[in-house]
Amino acid sequence: MVDSEECKKALRAFAVALASYLRRNARRTISIASIVGQDRVKISVRALMREHDPSTGFFRFMDVLGTIRRCGEDLLESRGFKMLIVDGEIYFEVGLELLKKLIDMKLDDLISYFT
Repeated sequence: MVDSEECKKALRAFAVALASYLRRNARRTISIASIVGQDRVKISVRALMREHDPSTGFFRFMDVLGTIRRCGEDLLESRGFKMLIVDGEIYFEVGLELLKKLIDMKLDDLISYFT
């Protein structure tokens, strides 16, 4: 079992990577999804890996996900991030309304949302 501080640290690292991803991609993703009538989008774990900051205490983003998984399978799903595997690739499926809400959050608020 992982202690609660390590779980918080991993969730914070996830939020930091997500915040970076959202700054770069969310507005375009929301626009395209809205045009085609989607109410959910997929965010590739590979995309989040590119945004990961090792200064969060985790050398690799997959270490972040591994820790979160050991903390509880539903930690991210309970926050609206459902993990899917499609053709061997890992994605998070997220509702468009949640994505719209998260894009406007400051980093500290986004971290609080996950922790």
